[in-house]
Amino acid sequence: TKEGGHMSDDNKWSYRRDKKYVKFKLSQIQNEVLRLRIMHELGTYIHGAHLYKWLFILSQVLIVALPVVIIYLQQICDEIGWSSVLAAAISAISTITNALSFQTRWKHYRSYCEILKQEISYYLLHIGKYDGKSKEERDKLLSEKIEKYVEEEGEKWKHIKWKKHKG
Repeated sequence: TKEGGHMSDDNKWSYRRDKKYVKFKLSQIQNEVLRLRIMHELGTYIHGAHLYKWLFILSQVLIVALPVVIIYLQQICDEIGWSSVLAAAISAISTITNALSFQTRWKHYRSYCEILKQEISYYLLHIGKYDGKSKEERDKLLSEKIEKYVEEEGEKWKHIKWKKHKG
């Protein structure tokens, strides 16, 4: 909900809030092995999404800010050296950003995090394929789904890496 034109603090996504939400959800899973497996995967996805989001944002800020610095330096001094260095830095940052696919990795990690969180919600709420199943059946089904997503995610990364190196 919006309060006074701004989103309330309860509805803002944050790294810390996401980790807290996941920890709460996972605490409701009684099977310790299953809980720890999911905790490991979700922790990886949340951390990866957070890291690549900020690397992407930082690279974009630098790409936008450095030309302004170049213009400023050209106005205050005639030395072409700094301008050339900063122009090269812009090129390097753009190349690194594209080569390491910060935005793609951020979206990849975030999407798998959301997929796993949704599956956990279905499991906890006994809906979808979890409806009418015993605890053991639900645990087995969740375990199979998690492993399927992890395998799928690994295959997608192999495909992304192969495509990058190939092309």
